Amino acid sequence: RCNRCHVRKLELPSPAAPALTHVAAGLSEQHLIEQLLDPDKASAHSRMPTFGFDNEQAKAVAAFLVNQSKPLKLQSPGKTKEKDRKTNRRAGQVLLRSVGCLACHTSGKQGKSGPWGGGDLTNIGAKRSPAWLNSWLSDPAKLNADHRMPNMKLTTTERRQLVLFLAQDSEQSSPAA
Repeated sequence: RCNRCHVRKLELPSPAAPALTHVAAGLSEQHLIEQLLDPDKASAHSRMPTFGFDNEQAKAVAAFLVNQSKPLKLQSPGKTKEKDRKTNRRAGQVLLRSVGCLACHTSGKQGKSGPWGGGDLTNIGAKRSPAWLNSWLSDPAKLNADHRMPNMKLTTTERRQLVLFLAQDSEQSSPAA
């Protein structure tokens, strides 16, 4: 994203990087450390540069970012009965494929990514909490004023289903979940 500041003649600047204002809202400090140590390993389609931090430096930067982060009230997606989880996850998977998510995002081997893309959703549940995902799908501007995410106009039930599908990888292992 060097051309965010260093623009050549007739070249469009890169989009702004995500805001760090609410970085601690729904994002684990461990994920921040991993992202700072090796952006490509932490996120398959990362556009973040590698800074060459050692573990202690990455911990210090992550702690600083978390400390500076402004609190944010996130919307819980609500509870889903255990007997309905599998059906709702499947409905979320169908939504991911049918409402346009894969036009900007990747998930597994599906979808498109590029300099203007939305990133990989494959393991987003290990990075973001269900409440963060639900809040993002409800009102992206609340979390990042410089977002490019369109309003998908999902119902409360559709958001819950999509969140359930996106968060499924992390339910047992992620501190954010």
